[in-house]
Amino acid sequence: MPFHQRTLPLISFFSLAYDGYMDQSLNNQQNSATQSGFFAFLQKIVSYSSRKPLFFILILLIIPVTLLSVQQTVNYMSRAQTAGDDSVNISFSPASISLPGEQTVKIMFDSRSQPVVFARVVFSFDPNKVKLTSEITTSASLSTVVIKSTMEEANSQGKALMVIASPPNDTPPTGLFEFASFSVDAVSSDVGPTSVNFDPNDMQIVYSTPKEIVPVVTNLGINGPADTPPPYSSPTPFSNVDPNLISIRFSPPSVNLPPDSPLKIMVNNPAKPLGFARVVFTFDPSKIQLTSEITTNPDLSTVVDKSSMSQANSMGKAVIVLAASPMDSPPSGEIEFASFSVGAVSADIGQTVVEFIPSDMQLLDITGQNISPQTLNLSVNSSEVTPTFSVCGTIDACYQLWKQEFSGSVNTKQTDFNKDGNVNLIDFEILRRTAFP
Repeated sequence: MPFHQRTLPLISFFSLAYDGYMDQSLNNQQNSATQSGFFAFLQKIVSYSSRKPLFFILILLIIPVTLLSVQQTVNYMSRAQTAGDDSVNISFSPASISLPGEQTVKIMFDSRSQPVVFARVVFSFDPNKVKLTSEITTSASLSTVVIKSTMEEANSQGKALMVIASPPNDTPPTGLFEFASFSVDAVSSDVGPTSVNFDPNDMQIVYSTPKEIVPVVTNLGINGPADTPPPYSSPTPFSNVDPNLISIRFSPPSVNLPPDSPLKIMVNNPAKPLGFARVVFTFDPSKIQLTSEITTNPDLSTVVDKSSMSQANSMGKAVIVLAASPMDSPPSGEIEFASFSVGAVSADIGQTVVEFIPSDMQLLDITGQNISPQTLNLSVNSSEVTPTFSVCGTIDACYQLWKQEFSGSVNTKQTDFNKDGNVNLIDFEILRRTAFP
């Protein structure tokens, strides 16, 4: 019902009340003059209600109904705002089933106009009541299956995990589409009411644009209503390692151009193997140019997107999006993510940089969890800096001091080796290259 129709009873009520107030005020002008209009209005409502019991009953009936209508309208508007470009609706189809008797269930996505390029979806159930009776079939439009629980694994754990991605030869799905399907049945003849539940806080959806996507889920009801999904909370990076060790950097960290120089993009994540990564870097195309195509890590064999040399040089920007396929051994620790060569556009380009764009990047480990690395840009034609270890004694002592200064617990700036006023990953790389030339 439209909002104005929901609030019509309340408007009618106040019109009636105000008419009564005005009629009575003609005989009580002197008394009304001593009070403000609003409080006099309320006083007349009370007086009128005491003489007209039906009028009082009308008040009691109309106000709760009207407040409920307003609340429903606000909730609807809130849901409409949530279901925008930063969310995806995930549901089971059908929404409810009756067991026993084998039933086929689909997981449906509604991403509206946004292309889905990567998804981690998790659902759970009571294995004492429900079992999968088929393997899970995933969308052909997301043909790279990184992880998919088998029927046996799902039934033993009461939980299924699917991590799939879209390779370059696929057209990423948009709008309403089938993400996966499987069959279920009851374990016994009388399982009673239960449900199959998504876990939105253990799920990750990636659109073609790098932003956090909120999964808005609807669970599957079995022999009764579905459970209410838990509230969604933003994913946090895996935190059981020193965040100073999670990094993306160029190797070497500085080059002199011309002549042409080979470069590597190194990713260091000692916690878990890398499953998906979107890396973006920019440069000044009037000074620098790529002189080779970008070569990517064969252990992340699904190339979702990769700028060509001509595209990068025309835009001054390169995008590399990789994912691990089921046949890969996802890399962990410090890995070479990609490599290419760069050269100068002219003989004298002066100093410049090649910069990562963290706001346009996204990295996920093999379980689909966010990784938030530090970035170290490339310096071009800057003077080489060698640390003076006498300031802290030994290489190890300098490293320990750098960690303290980098975290902010110490502020001596003794490990600011390039003297730019900041203790950051550039200083760590200078330290590392000096220790291990």
